[in-house]
Amino acid sequence: MSRAIFSVFFYRHANCVIESIDNTPLHDTIFTASPPSSTFLTVASFHEWFVKTAMEASSYFHGAASCHLQPNNFFRDDTPVVFTHGGVHPGNIVISTGPNPRVVSILDWSQAGWYPAYWEFCKARRAGSKPGIPLPLDWETTYLWWILDDEEVGIKKWGGTSLCHYWEYFVGLVERAAEAKMRA
Repeated sequence: MSRAIFSVFFYRHANCVIESIDNTPLHDTIFTASPPSSTFLTVASFHEWFVKTAMEASSYFHGAASCHLQPNNFFRDDTPVVFTHGGVHPGNIVISTGPNPRVVSILDWSQAGWYPAYWEFCKARRAGSKPGIPLPLDWETTYLWWILDDEEVGIKKWGGTSLCHYWEYFVGLVERAAEAKMRA
């Protein structure tokens, strides 16, 4: 496997607009219950919406003032906007057989778009924690770093794993509130 498999994804958006590949609001499955109504012209406006959505979800699910993390501690507004697949996990990567395997196809581009540079890493890392998705034990520690070229994106300089824990907290709030609304 080449270290730069997904380096093409890190093509930076010329205008820093956060949007789907078809220039519409994001289609990420995380936002199924509360999809964005428009694209975002800045990383700051996306972070503001993302944190606000999670805080509203938290208050719906837990009551007022239930969010225990300070918004935007890790979500840096100077994060570059890059092209992102949005659903990287081994089930979406087709590898050839034989003595020199190589990636021959990447499947399921339904969530692709322009996101903050950390988004792909956090989503791919999270794929390893979902029930029913078997991943190699070293998915996060080895394969993700081969796939997502950190020299291009700089996940480690932004706190990588810490950033993803923070991101997962907010994503979890959004998802739990969505589940609660569906049951109501």
